[in-house]
Amino acid sequence: MTEITATAEMQAALLSRALPYMQRYEHKTVVV
Repeated sequence: MTEITATAEMQAALLSRALPYMQRYEHKTVVV
């Protein structure tokens, strides 16, 4: 597996875990 493929898979896994939390704040203002 190439480094690019591994990185893409890691990003996909991270986004799939983060999506439920991101949807919770849909249409809301988040200040960081």
